[in-house]
Amino acid sequence: MKRILIVDDLKAFLQQEKDILSRASMRLYTAQDGHEALRLHREKRMDLIVVDLHMPGMDGEHLVRLIRAEPQLRNVSIIMVCRPSQEDIRRAKAAGANDYIQRPFEPEALLQKISYLLNVPRRRHLRVLAKLTLEGRAGSEAFYGSTVNISTSGLLLEAERSLAKGDLIHCFFYLPTGRKVEAQAEVVRVVKAPKGFHYGARFTQLSPEARRAIREFVAQKEQF
Repeated sequence: MKRILIVDDLKAFLQQEKDILSRASMRLYTAQDGHEALRLHREKRMDLIVVDLHMPGMDGEHLVRLIRAEPQLRNVSIIMVCRPSQEDIRRAKAAGANDYIQRPFEPEALLQKISYLLNVPRRRHLRVLAKLTLEGRAGSEAFYGSTVNISTSGLLLEAERSLAKGDLIHCFFYLPTGRKVEAQAEVVRVVKAPKGFHYGARFTQLSPEARRAIREFVAQKEQF
């Protein structure tokens, strides 16, 4: 069970993403400020800490330097959240952070960095079976089809027309919740099926709202 500490106002992110992180075998802790974060790390020995560079009181730079200075605490992965400036990035690296992410950021981007540093399988990409009617366009040609399965990273679909690896498609479909999802995707694989072919498509453009709707649908399907 990996231990993750979220510090300061990043707790709002934690509340939104806790279900996904918990399914990835992570135990989550929160701290109000740098002093509490240091205390918790000493007690629990975190595997990863996410901290904001700009915090009142003890800022993220000071916290990271204190952690790296103690032999018993230094072996922890740290992601620093900072402003989109070269100076902030320089400070994050100089303090000893393993990685950084700039505001504003998508939760998906932070989850990717967390999963990479902890070497945790990204189960949010788990595909669930879903037979949904789909309308799409490849180039100037429209087509109809249906999904076979779906995840937040892409889908497997059946189409009435042939598609090829590398094709870029624009498609939309409705989730059982009634939420319309519109996305752009790239065909990354072609699979021989009992009746024709299935096409694996990876999302290249998907709004945060649509990704969240898919994620909630996948989580709901996982419970059954």
